[in-house]
Amino acid sequence: MPRKHYKFTTYGVTNTTKKLETLIDVHFDLVVTVCDHASQTCPIFPGMTEIVHLGFEDPNGGDYQAFELCFNQIKARLLPYVRSALT
Repeated sequence: MPRKHYKFTTYGVTNTTKKLETLIDVHFDLVVTVCDHASQTCPIFPGMTEIVHLGFEDPNGGDYQAFELCFNQIKARLLPYVRSALT
């Protein structure tokens, strides 16, 4: 099992990829982009969906410590933001 998947499952995170076309008609209360490319190309979602960008350095291609750092930054910044925004 790749280390990132082990880390995800340790925290109960599922890592799945879906094509955007399958989600465009789904109502979201909040859309968060985490990479600069996504923030620049994120489509417009119908309705009153709030779209915010919280950027993180992509650890892809780095060593495990780079992945661990990114994962911890997401826990420290993204998760509290989402919890606060949705309460």
